Amino acid sequence: MKHALILLSVIATQAQAQIIYTDVIPDTNYGGTNDSCYLDLDNNGQADYLIIRQAVPFYCHTCLMASPRLRVLIFPMATNVISGFTWLSQQFPQCHQYGQVIGTNLSYSMTNGMMRDGTPGGSCPGFGSACVPWPPFSWAGFPEGYLGLRFDIAGATHYGWARLSIPSASGFTLKDYAYNGVPDEPIAAGETQCNVPFALAVNPVDSNSVNLTWQTFSTDTFDLRYRPTGTTTWSVIDTITTTNFIVAGLTGCMEYEFQVEGLCDGLPSGYSASFIHNTDGCCSVPSSVAVGVVGVTSGNVAWGGVTAAYSYDARISADGGTNWALTTGITTNHYEFTGLDSCTTYVVQVRTVCNGGTTDWSTTVTFKTSGCGACLDLPYCPSLGYGSEEWIAHVMVGTLNNVSGSNGGYGDFTASGSTQLEIGQGHPITLAPGYPGEIYPEYFKVFVDLDQDGDFNGPGELAYNAGDVVGWPISGTLNIPVGALHGSTRMRVLMMYYYSNGTGCTNEYDGETEDYCVDLVDLINGVGESPTAGQLHLLYPNPSDREIFFDASGIGAGASLRIDVLDGIGRTVASKNMDQGRATFTTSSLADGLYVYRITDSGVEVASGKFEVLH
Repeated sequence: MKHALILLSVIATQAQAQIIYTDVIPDTNYGGTNDSCYLDLDNNGQADYLIIRQAVPFYCHTCLMASPRLRVLIFPMATNVISGFTWLSQQFPQCHQYGQVIGTNLSYSMTNGMMRDGTPGGSCPGFGSACVPWPPFSWAGFPEGYLGLRFDIAGATHYGWARLSIPSASGFTLKDYAYNGVPDEPIAAGETQCNVPFALAVNPVDSNSVNLTWQTFSTDTFDLRYRPTGTTTWSVIDTITTTNFIVAGLTGCMEYEFQVEGLCDGLPSGYSASFIHNTDGCCSVPSSVAVGVVGVTSGNVAWGGVTAAYSYDARISADGGTNWALTTGITTNHYEFTGLDSCTTYVVQVRTVCNGGTTDWSTTVTFKTSGCGACLDLPYCPSLGYGSEEWIAHVMVGTLNNVSGSNGGYGDFTASGSTQLEIGQGHPITLAPGYPGEIYPEYFKVFVDLDQDGDFNGPGELAYNAGDVVGWPISGTLNIPVGALHGSTRMRVLMMYYYSNGTGCTNEYDGETEDYCVDLVDLINGVGESPTAGQLHLLYPNPSDREIFFDASGIGAGASLRIDVLDGIGRTVASKNMDQGRATFTTSSLADGLYVYRITDSGVEVASGKFEVLH
């Protein structure tokens, strides 16, 4: 074995960040079967590392006894793996790519210790013991790479790197090395006297200006150059002292190439890789079209602005795009559509208007106005089971008769129709489980959001409880108590394997949940005794904190419809004619509590009910 102390034929320089760099001239090749060299990282005449490559990793007992603080790095030839271990001091040999930071907690997570007979830890008591380094770090894919090194100078920790070429055969080549002269400060793999800036990015300011940003490890002065892609002449801006710069005077709608280099004591690092960027100013189709706030009769849509735009056109359709309503002359990158129908699905497209004409229409976005009632408008808690071994196969109540298979633990049937359920009455209900094979005992519960507040926690909202487990269809009575608010609300069916304590928001159970919409109608109080029964299809939101919207267009849309709101002691607190069968009341000034509304047609009551004000 040959040992060479790397002290001669080197050139050491110091950069502004106190990076002490040593270039091995010429690159030193250590060839043969068992080759090694001593590395004096800080060039003080004392070796800091012993780098060894041989066919079989070994425990260099004599090396460490002779120099107990010496770090030993071993390169097994057979597996092409680089490994290292600690002796009396921390050691972090790692293979890095150029630019990776050495000396941070993130980079160094190696477990100290050695491996003996395949077991981490343990000791290596004597010469010849079967110890190999732990843990190994792969050199594969890095025919030339950087060792991350850590060593002490006068008791202070310093970080450095050594660049080696490790061929697949024997031997290795040491090319250069460096360390940070500032204790406990990191160094980038490959960082020398002056590093090339990295992470160059270009962000548009306007059609003729861009803001360039970049990062550096130590450089504090930069040169910037740019040119239209495909041309040969660069425009150069020198002596920049920040890591960002705004370039103005560019041509709009043109592709440019940008590069940046660093200068250290007047010595250039060389230019970075190019960043290609198209300046704004093209008349392009609006991008990133997105739906914003959606209300009962309105919906907001926004999109990415186009610098060259004079204005924008937007169009909206309630029938999927067969018939469109066009709005022109929009001068912002957002628009609110108003006067829409409640509980209706709309599609929207946008296009750019420029000096040369208009672009194509954008991709289509879809939104649905609220006002469908609590069932669809309110955000209900999730409930999800594991529906692979059992599921809800049949739900029948009122006119609702749904047969389904496995829905993966949750089935959403709120858009599949509804059924009327009379308030103050019991309704026959039939439920059935389904199985792919073996039959299991199941427990059924049905919850109904009676107060339409978006949960199933209110009194009486457990509307059906099976009372026992079954493995076959079960029938019972679904109770809708007096005092429930009429209108569209959510019904949740829960089936759980052999478990009776589930709530309307239970998750991670064996079984399945299914959601439905039901319309609660108040026939006891005379609502709907005429042919218009149950056609007040919207009371939203309930409870209300600012305003509440009523939609009785199913009853009638004439000027004869009137709605009165009464407080808990029967005083009329608000009245309004229902234009097109709809009315909105401000509730922000009303006290918290329960209120009653009555809708009359030419003085005859056709609907009534309750709602809550809660601030």
